Amino acid sequence: MNTLWLKIMAIAVAALIGIIVVANFTGGDKTTAPQPTQAGPEDRTVYDTWKDDDKRLNAPIPSPNQPQPAATQSVVAPVQPQAQVPPQRPPKFKPLEEEQQVRAEQLWQMVLTQRKMGRLPVMTYGQMVQYCRQIIREFPGTEYAYRAKRALADIPESARQQHNITQKELDLSEFTK
Repeated sequence: MNTLWLKIMAIAVAALIGIIVVANFTGGDKTTAPQPTQAGPEDRTVYDTWKDDDKRLNAPIPSPNQPQPAATQSVVAPVQPQAQVPPQRPPKFKPLEEEQQVRAEQLWQMVLTQRKMGRLPVMTYGQMVQYCRQIIREFPGTEYAYRAKRALADIPESARQQHNITQKELDLSEFTK
């Protein structure tokens, strides 16, 4: 039986182990670990962006029973008097039956999912726009239609042009009448 190849293999394994051991002992000072840096705007991940989108798109809508927050006064008086902005009335929504509520919530979750996908480099907002339009068509005047219109207004201008989003689809004035 020829053991020459077996001897060559044993020498190669021993040499490899020797190189690893020598590299570990001569690798330098390992007591100083690199200090973590503070995450800046350039270190934001897509997950951070998605979290911000979810917060913004699922922000609570003021109800008619909730008091409007008072405007804060600045310490320094302005030089020129500014026009008073009338307080905005909270939006009014049509009530939904339980089955409609479930269906609208399903569609809204699809909007949020497609919004996240639209943020990815090679994806578009096409499916999100379709789901928003479906919500606006099936549940006009409801809280979900309001949210869908806000979501359509939140996408970039180039995507709005690409998917032919009209000003009527972005108009929220019907909810404050």
